[in-house]
Amino acid sequence: MDDGIDELVGDRPNEMREYMEVMVTLGENRNLKEQIEEAREMLSQLKIEETPFYELGLEQGIECGALQKQMAIVGSLIGILDDEVIAENTELPLEEVKRLH
Repeated sequence: MDDGIDELVGDRPNEMREYMEVMVTLGENRNLKEQIEEAREMLSQLKIEETPFYELGLEQGIECGALQKQMAIVGSLIGILDDEVIAENTELPLEEVKRLH
């Protein structure tokens, strides 16, 4: 057996057997490359921007980015302004501003 495999497997022959089974399976599936290429080609023709999931993800991403920006602003104002002033100007609940301390 290879020294590297011996080092990984040690005295666990079951792991070696599982490793070999995986290697055999991968060898049998070597023709998957052609199928993967076909799938990639089909997906490259898809106009992802026109799918509902893209729009939903975009909206969620924008909301998440806006929230992160808002939290960064709050973080920079804590200690400078009162929590009430920060909450009022950032439109965050006062409890949320206090939680960020």
